[in-house]
Amino acid sequence: MLYMFTYENQKQYAVLRALGSSSRSVLAMVGIQAATCALIGTGIGIGLCGIAGAGVERMGFPSA
Repeated sequence: MLYMFTYENQKQYAVLRALGSSSRSVLAMVGIQAATCALIGTGIGIGLCGIAGAGVERMGFPSA
């Protein structure tokens, strides 16, 4: 997914480079986007697991 995102946005990165951004700043922007997506995805996954666990516990299944 990250590869597809960066591949599709190559034109925007080229514009940033043409405007004077350094390679380091463009790389930092991609890294921050990846880290943000990872944190959001982890939060959603843990939240859904918590909701599913509470639902299973309410159904009367034994908890570990």
